[in-house]
Amino acid sequence: MISVRIRGIDTTIRKLVNTHDGIYDNTRDAINTAAAMLLERIKAKFGVYQSTGGDPGGYGSWQKLKYNTIKMKLQHGYPNKPLIMTGNTMNSFSIKEGGEGRLSASVSSSSKVLIHHIYGAPKAHVPMRDPARITAMECKQECHDMIEKAILDAIRRSDNG
Repeated sequence: MISVRIRGIDTTIRKLVNTHDGIYDNTRDAINTAAAMLLERIKAKFGVYQSTGGDPGGYGSWQKLKYNTIKMKLQHGYPNKPLIMTGNTMNSFSIKEGGEGRLSASVSSSSKVLIHHIYGAPKAHVPMRDPARITAMECKQECHDMIEKAILDAIRRSDNG
């Protein structure tokens, strides 16, 4: 199983959660909303060549499909796009909420072949095409901002109520 955690839950957020009543639930909801956004962003990378996630540092572009791969895909009626054949890998992602009392969430995949795409499998001629880890890094600030906004909104409501 491959999982990427929701990034952006830092010490400041953990401290703010404990300052007012009701903030914990709002924060947890925001973390789950951030996880849903991350899930959609990961799925959107399937079938589209990316400029990141194509090397171990995450910076290189995805390699184009080789001629033999394109030929095989077309012969079997599959789309001529990266990381898409049946759609099973793309649809294997789901949100895993944190346990009781935990401010966390992750997006996980149960696909057994995804790991070969994320890290590459040179002996099998599978280049690195990472749709998950790099997306979590790219969305880190946006996730943090969503969570922080939910906390600040909850504080404002509790101060006005």
